[in-house]
Amino acid sequence: MSTSAPNRPSLMGRIRGLARPRSDKAVIPETTTASGQLLAPERSSLVSTGAVIQGDIASPGTVHINGTLNGNVRARKMVIGRTGSLTGNCRAQDVAIAGEMAGELLCGDLRISETGRIDGTINCGRMSAGTGARIDAVTQTNGQDDLPEISLIQGTAAS
Repeated sequence: MSTSAPNRPSLMGRIRGLARPRSDKAVIPETTTASGQLLAPERSSLVSTGAVIQGDIASPGTVHINGTLNGNVRARKMVIGRTGSLTGNCRAQDVAIAGEMAGELLCGDLRISETGRIDGTINCGRMSAGTGARIDAVTQTNGQDDLPEISLIQGTAAS
């Protein structure tokens, strides 16, 4: 039999600092809108390790690729993890590559780690590569953050 009051936080909740009152009513966290849509501090999409995706991804936030994506990416930021692979084009402001990419890359800031590999065409504002990174690409860096207008996804112009 429980001796705690119905609106008193659980013992573990108090220890962890999660002092939420117990209630049968659903608590809408502060990270949701009135309609119940989740508002994350940064929106992100993930292609998990072992997943194979055919198609394009467009995201207002970050795209994390730890699996395989055969398609194009348009995002504010793209991260290809060590186990990740992208075969297709990418347009993003910030790009970090620790895995593999083959295609056309248009970005403001590019970081390729020592495990990263890129084949294709690179057009970026700034680029840095770790010792051991493999780059087999036509490369153009212009030292600017703004992205030029080119078509990356068939039938659409990048903006």
